[in-house]
Amino acid sequence: QRRVHGVAKHEYCEPKLNVLLKNKKFLNFFEKYCGGKDSKGKGKKVLLLEFGSLCITPIQRFPRYILLFDSILVNMEKDDLLYNEVKKSRTLIDKFCKNINSHKATKELKKKKKKKKKKK
Repeated sequence: QRRVHGVAKHEYCEPKLNVLLKNKKFLNFFEKYCGGKDSKGKGKKVLLLEFGSLCITPIQRFPRYILLFDSILVNMEKDDLLYNEVKKSRTLIDKFCKNINSHKATKELKKKKKKKKKKK
């Protein structure tokens, strides 16, 4: 449940990042430790894209695990002792991804309803 909450809050990171991008200490830190400038010396936009990529990576990892487990299952014999364990693991990851998607869809629906109320 905690991870789902973190995923749902991801959309709120960008405004906070924009504040950080105005902070010279943060920019210096990011450039020094995360390679914040590209080869052409571009600054803030590159930082935003690179930082955004870093933030989304853990979220993208779970669907990739499903693909990995699918590949493993295709290449395993069904009578293999670990086949059912791998299949259970794949099912758990799939449920987790669906839970994240459901939570995100619910948040987006609430946001749309809130905007409609404000327009009235």
